[in-house]
Amino acid sequence: MRNVIIVILTLCSLSVQAIPTLKLISPYSTPDSSWVVRGAISFSVSATSTLPISKVEFYVDNALISTDLSYPYSYLWNTRNYSVGVHTLKAIAFDSQGSATVSQAISVNPTVVLKTTTKAAFTAGLIPTMTTLIPNVSLRDVSICMGADQAYYLVGTMSDNSVYYHNEGVNLWRSLDLMNWTYIGLIWSFENDATTADKVWNTFYNQQFRAIWNTKIHYLEGTYYVSFGNPIMGSRLVKSSTGKPEGPYAYQSLAPDLTKTTLFLDPINQYKSYFELLNTGFLFKANGTYYLSTTNLMETTKRYSSYVGIADSLTGVFQNWHEALPCGGNATYFTDIEGNLWATLFGNDDAAPWRERAGIVKMAIETNGKIKVSADQTLPPPTIIKDEKDDRSECKVYPNPAKDIITIENSDKTTISMVSISGKIIQRVNGTNPITKLDVSSFETGLYFVRIEKYGVLKTEKISVIH
Repeated sequence: MRNVIIVILTLCSLSVQAIPTLKLISPYSTPDSSWVVRGAISFSVSATSTLPISKVEFYVDNALISTDLSYPYSYLWNTRNYSVGVHTLKAIAFDSQGSATVSQAISVNPTVVLKTTTKAAFTAGLIPTMTTLIPNVSLRDVSICMGADQAYYLVGTMSDNSVYYHNEGVNLWRSLDLMNWTYIGLIWSFENDATTADKVWNTFYNQQFRAIWNTKIHYLEGTYYVSFGNPIMGSRLVKSSTGKPEGPYAYQSLAPDLTKTTLFLDPINQYKSYFELLNTGFLFKANGTYYLSTTNLMETTKRYSSYVGIADSLTGVFQNWHEALPCGGNATYFTDIEGNLWATLFGNDDAAPWRERAGIVKMAIETNGKIKVSADQTLPPPTIIKDEKDDRSECKVYPNPAKDIITIENSDKTTISMVSISGKIIQRVNGTNPITKLDVSSFETGLYFVRIEKYGVLKTEKISVIH
């Protein structure tokens, strides 16, 4: 049994000239004093000033370990990387006039080991060889979406720290290749972003309770949404007020009686958003077919799997239920830059390759419409982020909306793809002339992406096709 680490978080005032206000939002004290910082947790602050914040520095034992130049100001602190003993955390915010901090002290406990499993599903060949996306960090309820920049964004509930009763909020990671993930920060927290009602501590199974479960991230209609909930507060949906994945996020009105939500956009009825509140799982569309994934504890194998039903319409009836992803549990589904279908897996049973760690599995759709694990687990090519200074890559795309023809100017030496809202590549051409015209007269009315790659630079334009 390991000794207890006592971590004292101290934020001190360094300058009387400074205006910035620094508020600790994670970790924080709990009413029963039972918060334990063990394994990984977000060390995050809210920094505000009458002048722009230039940076926030994070220190452990007076050693500078991270500098954050933009919101959200966070550092992923993993106690597994520190020796048993006493450690001190400190954050300092800077603007052009100086620096300032706010003081708060918290006693916390140490590390936890990552949970292990029998890996029976992997041994039986039901799950392919895979590696965890975020090493040395425990995560539940993993959700991934592809964003406006064609990068991938991941949220999940970090489960090292009393996840079922206390947690800090929604953490965000970003990747260009689905393999290497960068921690962005705590984008929604109880301490900084929750309403007064949601900040209230309740009693759940005779323990102090303030936590969120079932986090999901969605990119729709030019902005990002995050959904989450718990059995007491019900469902919550928050929307990025900046159109950026890091937020900040503001509450959206929802019925407060469910704990699992799916935000779903179907290009019908003039592209209205369908906020499907599902206490059964995750709704998505692939190849023109609707799918509903729910959790199912398989009786004979004891696998906690992603169990999927199929329907021809948004409202069902969902039929042909089948085990799509063994050990997938509360899986979410997303498409990559090439239109391939993937599912998330965090492991919630002993047959999984691990317990409570982030992973992904490429899926395939059979001729009968059922979803299964794909034999090909090749990752897509990395997303290339556009260099704003490279004018050679600039292409004009018009008209928008379009009826019959889409014109792309400066299209020589390009690869042009028409992509559906679900991520499927419908048409791909190589541009050899300064002007390329695409015939979309046969396309269904709906929302599409025109994806253009030139000189290794990727540009995406959203186009409406209306007949």
